[in-house]
Amino acid sequence: MAHILKDVGFSAVEVGTALRDVFGQDAQAMAHILKDVGFSVVEVGTALRDVFALDAQAVAHILKDVGFSVVEVGTALRMSLA
Repeated sequence: MAHILKDVGFSAVEVGTALRDVFGQDAQAMAHILKDVGFSVVEVGTALRDVFALDAQAVAHILKDVGFSVVEVGTALRMSLA
């Protein structure tokens, strides 16, 4: 479902909101799914911030946990979460 929504133009925030509201996914599961369907680290970080109202430290921790590199996490923090 997430892949289809991405393919038809939904943003990571919109897909993340659907994953939370329709499928009951928590922040970590949502981040993992968004990463797996090809959203960038910045898009996933923004979705974590906007959908779950997480602060930068929590977002960084989840991004690292789902497999983004430290450099990628730093990029996400600089570009969208500062």
